Amino acid sequence: MDTMNVNNALTTTEVTPAETTSPSPQYEADARAKIAAVRAMAADFALPEPRSLTSAERRVVTATPRVFVEKAANFGQTVPGLSEAANADFTDMRDGEAYANAYDALIDELEATRQLVRKAVALRRLKSARSARSIYRMGKSYMLVDGGDNAKTHVQEMKKALHRRRRAADAQVPSPGPPTPQTPANGNQA
Repeated sequence: MDTMNVNNALTTTEVTPAETTSPSPQYEADARAKIAAVRAMAADFALPEPRSLTSAERRVVTATPRVFVEKAANFGQTVPGLSEAANADFTDMRDGEAYANAYDALIDELEATRQLVRKAVALRRLKSARSARSIYRMGKSYMLVDGGDNAKTHVQEMKKALHRRRRAADAQVPSPGPPTPQTPANGNQA
C-alpha cells in the first residue's frame, strides 16, 4: 500500500461517531415490521388496569405449584361454605391455571426467540467488531512510522470510543472510602 495514498485517505475521510451511525433502511424496515408484530401480540395481553406484581406476589406465583391449586379447588368443592369463607371461585381458579399452563409454552418460545435474535445480532456484529479492532491495532502501528502523524487524531478518537464504555461501567462502582477506626471488642479506646 502506498503511504501517500494512505495519508490522503486518512486526512480526507470524515469520521462518523458511532452514536450517529444510522441503521440500514433495509434492516430497519425489517426490524420495525417484527417489532410491530411483537407489539400486536403484546396488546392481546394488555390488562385494562395495568400494574406490576409486587415481589411478594411474584414469590406467591412461583412458589405455588399448579397441582396444589387443583387439589385446593377439589377440596374446596367438597366442603360446604368454603368458597365464601376463602373468597374463592373454584371455576376461576381452574381457568387461571389452564390459562397459565397454555401460555407457558408461548413464554418459552418467546424466550427462545429472544436468545436466537440476540445470538444472530451478536454474530453479525462479531465480524465488524473484529475488523474495527484490527484497523485500530494497525492504526496504532501506523502512527509510529514516518508520515503517520496525520493518523494520530483518528486513532485517538477510536481509542476514546473503545474505552468510553469501560469508563461508564467503572464510574458506577463506588470506590472504597477511607478506613474507619475500629474500636476494640471491650469498647475501650486504645
